[in-house]
Amino acid sequence: MSQHDVEPQNSASLPPAHVGSLVLFALIVSIITDRLTSSSLLDDLVGLWILLMLVAGGLWLRLIGVMPARSAWPLIGMVAGFAVLALVRRDATSTPLSVTGGLLGGLWLAASYRDGRWMTGGLLTWSIQGAQLLWGLLSGGVITIAQLLGAWRRSDQSEPHGRWATLLAVLRGTVLALPVLVVFGALLSSADPRYAERLDAAWRALRLTSFEEFIGHIVFIGFMLMVLIGIYRHAAIRRPHAGMRPTAPSSRFLGSIESSSILGAVIVLFGSFLAVQVEYLFGGQALLEARGLRYADYARAGFDQLVAVALGAIVLLIGTSIIARRDTHVEQRRFTVLFGTIAAMVLVLLGSAFQRLLLYEQAYGFTGARIAAHVFMIWLALLFVALVVLEATGRQRMMVLACVVAAAGFAGSLGVGNVDELIVRQNVARTDEIDFTHLANLSSDAVPALAELMQDPATPAPTRAALHGVLACHRRFSSLQSEPHLSRWWAQRILDSIAPQLPGSDGFTISKDGRCHPRVHS
Repeated sequence: MSQHDVEPQNSASLPPAHVGSLVLFALIVSIITDRLTSSSLLDDLVGLWILLMLVAGGLWLRLIGVMPARSAWPLIGMVAGFAVLALVRRDATSTPLSVTGGLLGGLWLAASYRDGRWMTGGLLTWSIQGAQLLWGLLSGGVITIAQLLGAWRRSDQSEPHGRWATLLAVLRGTVLALPVLVVFGALLSSADPRYAERLDAAWRALRLTSFEEFIGHIVFIGFMLMVLIGIYRHAAIRRPHAGMRPTAPSSRFLGSIESSSILGAVIVLFGSFLAVQVEYLFGGQALLEARGLRYADYARAGFDQLVAVALGAIVLLIGTSIIARRDTHVEQRRFTVLFGTIAAMVLVLLGSAFQRLLLYEQAYGFTGARIAAHVFMIWLALLFVALVVLEATGRQRMMVLACVVAAAGFAGSLGVGNVDELIVRQNVARTDEIDFTHLANLSSDAVPALAELMQDPATPAPTRAALHGVLACHRRFSSLQSEPHLSRWWAQRILDSIAPQLPGSDGFTISKDGRCHPRVHS
């Protein structure tokens, strides 16, 4: 297959020879997605579903001779990595982030599959790519189906009485008849209850669902088909390199004095806040006791606001870096100093928020949300350092990429780190009162650590006794579940191996909200 056969002449078309295979690949994935959804398996196999879409798209693109750009391979690895994390983790904190990362990464892979512009483009490039991707999703399916119908008509004209032409005509007629039958069948079923009952009986006799559910399946498959066609088609088409040139000095409209005034005012504001709060930033437990403050009041007060200030500072710094003029070396150096000063102040604010959260965890224990907040602040701090380095070295166009890498690193580190296992180990290591009910209602990711600590002689005897009840709760939950998930399968093997050591139903109670409460004997 020559390069001329592979590449379309413009961004609005795909070579006719590839249209049929595109529809076929997208249809297969759409039908599998429908079966997973109707069987209530998609939640547990969502990672496998993401891998399926990735592999199917890659196979089709390779089949038509389109290979990924070298810089697209990190994106492919990221999407596959998030999919694997969704397969092996079940905790409520990292799993949604892994799924979101896999889906968004897959969309961005489609936007830069052939040219890899995601690693070199600035904010303008990313914006244009996003707009092109959105248009491709909305129009790609319609354009492809129109191309397919046009190819069929040309086939009829070139060979009107051939065997394949007749077969294609029958296939087209069947496909076109389906929506007509669905509409009229639904209307007739609504008009006569007896007819509706007989129609449903006919579906059941064929081991199919009811007619109404069949309509739902057709609509869902059609929707997925159009979306997947749009994604795969967008990845196959080469588009002009829009927005690739660095931001020209003439396009920066904010003067140096104005930008310095904005950043300077923010520095004064942040400085006044730090001056007032300096006594409390790193005071610790002794200061809290001296001021009569509770852990909860101190830790919660302003935590969300401090994180919001940090996020707002990122927008401010990147925005001013894009639009502010630095025509001379002196102006550039002054802007960099102000930029770095704000970043340093925000790092101090993040340190304060980090320390507040540590105090709260020391008093009340670890949860998934608190661990996620810790990891988020670490990646946020690394992002500020990266932004300062990029500004100082004149690589401002890489700032958007730095934000994306930080977001992916945050989501990926939670999945790799196993949040529920960390919750178990940190809470059991605490000398204060342990919330065993919380441990009993974690996901199956926590079972290996719970079993290890229960059998570890170094674990205090009262804690080991309580962990028996915690694992009994997990065994009960596992017996009520049958989802084909790697985390649940591994946890079930461990629970089966220690089953003789665990108490029966007398080792726990179940509350009205479905939570399991292990019996803890003091």
